[in-house]
This record gives sequence, structure tokens and C-alpha cells, in this order.
Amino acid sequence: MARRLHRIVVALSGLSLFVGCSFSDITHGTTYNSITTVKDLFSSAFMLETDEGVVLFDTGYRTGRMISVLEDRGLSEDDVTDVFITHGHRDHIGGLAQFTGARLRALASEADLVAEESGVQVTDPLSPGDVVTVGQFSVEVFPVPGHTAGNAVYLVDGVLLLGDSAFADKGGGLIPTPDRYSDDPEQLKDSVRALAEALDERGDEVEWVVPSHTGGIAGLNALLAF
Repeated sequence: MARRLHRIVVALSGLSLFVGCSFSDITHGTTYNSITTVKDLFSSAFMLETDEGVVLFDTGYRTGRMISVLEDRGLSEDDVTDVFITHGHRDHIGGLAQFTGARLRALASEADLVAEESGVQVTDPLSPGDVVTVGQFSVEVFPVPGHTAGNAVYLVDGVLLLGDSAFADKGGGLIPTPDRYSDDPEQLKDSVRALAEALDERGDEVEWVVPSHTGGIAGLNALLAF
């Protein structure tokens, strides 16, 4: 009961965060290159269709949301080959139990939190710097600790999926995730700056920077200015 109440409080806090705020809006169905946004309440998961099946980046908060979106495309959970998890918060993995037939991937340091919050085990733990081939695409793994210990960012098809590592504002900039939502806010800010430094010389590889709780930003400049 206590855990359920905690999750309700977190959900309501997430909703209140976006009332009257300056964050850019999430639009369901927005595409960033080959990546499609799946809006679920105040957050987003993402979908990538490959020549081998469907790859998800997080699953959203509600159990049936991603299933409904798949069905709208003539697909089902059986078409999902891989789920890449940014971190183990409920609003990102609430639907994870629907996809236990897929390879469930997260940084090894996040696996315990994912299991605790979802009741589902990570099947394919990731390491920093891993590059995973999914169909005709490659997914590169970046550790960005601070929001959670095993918080991850993924680069695929020119799209940098930030998860909750930072938010986009309506002016086209990136701003820190509100401190109260992160395990170690200062570590997270340092991690995002380290990510920017690591990608600085690879700017032409990053066409979009896309957080989970806001819309995306074209190019790498906003991340470099963080």
C-alpha cells in the first residue's frame, strides 16, 4: 500500500510539474528521423521500426498505452524485439511487463531498480559504450548517472534520446531536470556536461536531442550550451 501511494504521489507531482511551465510540449506521433514519439500522460516513450521488428525506448507509464499504439499500426507486442530502458522510474517502465518476450536492455547498474519498480528482470544488461545492432540501426549507450544510478542515454539514427537527463524549454534550450526528481542532482548536471563534451567532436552525428518529458531540439548546440 505504501509503495502504491508513493507511485500516485510521484504521478501527481509529475503532472503538476507541467502546469504553467516553460517546458516545450510533447506531441504524440512526432517523428525524429526514424524515431516516433509515443506520448503517455506527462512523459514519452519512443518507437523505432526496423527490418526485424519494433524497438522501444521505454514503455510509458500506463500498462496498455504502448499496446494501443502498436495496434493502431497493425502491430502487437509480439513484434517488439527489444526494449531499451533509460531508467527505472515508473513513468518510463509502467508497461514493461507487456514485453517480456523481447530483449529487455538497461545499464547493469539500473537492473535492480527496474526489477523493483516493474517486477520484470532486465534480460540483456548493457555496459557504458556498448553499441547494439537492431535491424539496420545501431544504438549507442551512454551512462549519465545522477537522475538514477544507472540512468542511460541512447543515440540511434542521429537522435539522442535523453530520458530524464534534461528538459527542453520553449526557447529551444536545455535546462536541468528539477532537483527533486533526481537521486543526485549535481551529479546529473555534471554527467550531462560530460555527455556534451564526449559528443562535441561528433556533432554532425546528432541531428536531434530529445528528452522524455518535453519536445525535442534540433542539433547539438543546446546540449553543448547546457
